[in-house]
Amino acid sequence: MPFQWKYIIINLYLFFFTYIVRSEMKYKRIVKREAHIIACIYELIHVTAKHLNIPLHALYLGEMSKILYLAYIIEKDNLWREVIQYLINEKANPSMARLMNMIKSIEVFEWENTERELNNVMSEVCSLLNRLSNEFTNLTMKIFGFREYFNYVYVIPCFSPIPELDGNLLYWDKERAVVSATFNPCLDIELIVDLIHHEVLHGLVRLNNISISHELEERIIDLLCPEGYLSELLGVSKARIGIRDEIASYIDVYFKKRMYENTTILEYIKKTTAREFL
Repeated sequence: MPFQWKYIIINLYLFFFTYIVRSEMKYKRIVKREAHIIACIYELIHVTAKHLNIPLHALYLGEMSKILYLAYIIEKDNLWREVIQYLINEKANPSMARLMNMIKSIEVFEWENTERELNNVMSEVCSLLNRLSNEFTNLTMKIFGFREYFNYVYVIPCFSPIPELDGNLLYWDKERAVVSATFNPCLDIELIVDLIHHEVLHGLVRLNNISISHELEERIIDLLCPEGYLSELLGVSKARIGIRDEIASYIDVYFKKRMYENTTILEYIKKTTAREFL
């Protein structure tokens, strides 16, 4: 067999093998009180306290002191991995029994009604996420050059009393990622899906060892979803780009000219004056 044909056959094999592997990313929901509590504690410590500069020690009173003490134990002993794995497998290390009992002892007002609402929303959200999974993979492979994808993405929904969106990448390994999605149940399903895609992209950047500054990673993903260029390509929502800085201008050209068909977004940025942000 001529070398050229061998090369073509090998590449076709790799293409179909890659397609089969990367089409298996499935989304599952974890709707339970302990999951809601853990995701809220993570948000409180890693996002709210840092970005809003809230002096948490001033809140160390009553029921709140129990929550903050739990955060202290998890952070001090670096137990996030074990706690998240418990949520996935419901198998706690015996040494964590006291911690898990403390988590279970925390009340969430009207949880039964909240759980029912979150389950109803997440049933539709996961259904749409799974329908879009192959298209999401195809597009992000082109845009970022990803070669590895998670087998499963677990989504922890958190209730928000006001119409806002927030999310976090809580955990990832070679096979799975766990993300939180905070939303009001009245929000559109597509917007919640868009938010989850945002957090999954952060996980895929890490899974694929993409070398990029934290600031640029956040800016690019912000421009992609929610309500960004990737959202529009997936048919989830129209792109609504806010701040028009240098990066946004270059990325606008990248998508309008469909340059993702031939080059990744980082390869494109390297050729522009925005390469200083890499």
